[in-house]
Amino acid sequence: MTKGSWIHDDTSRHFNGCTRCRDVNPEAVRVSQSEALHLTVPDETLAAMCPDGRAIYRSYLRWLAEPDW
Repeated sequence: MTKGSWIHDDTSRHFNGCTRCRDVNPEAVRVSQSEALHLTVPDETLAAMCPDGRAIYRSYLRWLAEPDW
């Protein structure tokens, strides 16, 4: 298992079960931005998510930003 890859699984599980976060679809927002912004989403996107989803997604973004060793 890749270091921290559990966060990817947690993110998927949450988004499969939470219609609020699924409807916001922060992944679509994230990848539609310029490459320089691919590790972020706008504050209004995060604010539209449920509190648990927001926390999980922030962890996911931090995991994506970690360097591959």
